[in-house]
Amino acid sequence: MPSSIRAERGDKSRGARAAYTLASAYAGAALGPGPLDMTGVAPAAAIVAALVEEACVGETLSAAQARALAGLVRDPGA
Repeated sequence: MPSSIRAERGDKSRGARAAYTLASAYAGAALGPGPLDMTGVAPAAAIVAALVEEACVGETLSAAQARALAGLVRDPGA
C-alpha cells in the first residue's frame, strides 16, 4: 500500500477518534462506532451497478457535454 494511502487512512482514523471523544464528552457517555443495520439495503451487485453507472458513465457523459459546450459559452464579466 502506498505511503500516501496509509497516511490518509491514519488521518481519517485520528479524526474519527477525535469526533467520538467530543461526542462522548457532550453526551456524558462513551460513544463510538457500532453495528450498521443493513436491513433493506440493496444487494451488493445492485450497489456496484449503480456506482458504475453514476461514477463512470454519468461522469464521463457530463465531462464530454461540458467539453462540447465550452466553446459555446462566454464569461459575461470578462
